Amino acid sequence: MPETFQAITVAIIAVVPGALYTYAYERQARGYEAPKAADRLVRLLAASVVMHAALAALTYDLYRRYVETGRFRSGAVNPLLVELAALGYVGLPTLVGFLIGSAQRHNWKWVRWFLGRQREPRAWDDLWNRKQNAIIRLKLQSGGWLAGLWGKLGADGSPPYAAGYGEEQDLFLPVAFAVDESTGAFLADSHGDVQRIASGGGLLIRWDQVEYLEYAEVKNG
Repeated sequence: MPETFQAITVAIIAVVPGALYTYAYERQARGYEAPKAADRLVRLLAASVVMHAALAALTYDLYRRYVETGRFRSGAVNPLLVELAALGYVGLPTLVGFLIGSAQRHNWKWVRWFLGRQREPRAWDDLWNRKQNAIIRLKLQSGGWLAGLWGKLGADGSPPYAAGYGEEQDLFLPVAFAVDESTGAFLADSHGDVQRIASGGGLLIRWDQVEYLEYAEVKNG
């Protein structure tokens, strides 16, 4: 039983860095790069291997100084050193995952060395990862038209949202425009500007209900 418990403990310790990295990365970036459990497991194990390899010399030195000599078992180690090592073991992979996830979300060039050149598996994901404001006009399979604004917060502060890879494609636009339901033409207000639908609502659209989508970037929303 002790040997089994020790084996489980070693396995947990071995994969913790990868798990923390993956968690921190996916909190910042979209999860489409590893939607399946098997893919996430591969990423988790690979990250753990890389981090253990990068810290192999330091790990070996600490083991030789404090474990092999018996200082750790005898209590001759400064508790503050143990606490700092534990915090580093948890904090370093979390920080790395946060930085790489943030870089991916902001499309920084250097992150391509870690994640590869292909950022998204679908045009859908690439489109909604852009930072520009855009007017979205959709023709539904039923024949009607809808329109809204991507990139602006709604009256209640709600941001737009598009489901990422691995999830059913749906889109939320907190700012909706009035359009002619039969032609898709925008309706103007008394000032000649595109008329917005009264505040307090928005558009929630499932992609399987859409025939096609028009995306037009705008400088000012």
